[in-house]
Amino acid sequence: MQGEMDAAAIRLLLQSHTIGRIGCVHRRQPYIFPVNYIFDGTSIYCQSDEGMKLSILRRHKRICFQVDAIVNSGFWQSVLVLGAFEELSGKLAEAARYTLYNRLFPKQPNEPAEAIEDRMIELIRQGNRLKKVMFRIEIDEVTGRFQHPVKTPVDSKEGA
Repeated sequence: MQGEMDAAAIRLLLQSHTIGRIGCVHRRQPYIFPVNYIFDGTSIYCQSDEGMKLSILRRHKRICFQVDAIVNSGFWQSVLVLGAFEELSGKLAEAARYTLYNRLFPKQPNEPAEAIEDRMIELIRQGNRLKKVMFRIEIDEVTGRFQHPVKTPVDSKEGA
């Protein structure tokens, strides 16, 4: 059975994943790349280092964002977000980075707050997990589709 996801299912999918794909246009060609993200209920927050991705997003702010949950070709969910790129700075960027960090690298039991901040600073310095530039996708429109197997009366009788 195929269908459209309702708002609650869309929200759950966006909140339960941390990797999505951004689609944009570069030199009149589609360009897609994966990103780590968090969804706060109204916006999608991502990170990046300087490079081609940010260069494209700064020039072409209208983008799409996709998240999928795929079991197989007959059992999946997919959410597509249309929106705009906005680079963050100052306290807003710091808060987004901290929230993203805590979602991707959860606090260990009994870990003091100072250790979390030290670990985050080290990850940024190393450049291997947390990136220097934070941005968000301001959501204009969101849609979701799904497909899942349907049990027929015959299937139910076989399991009895």
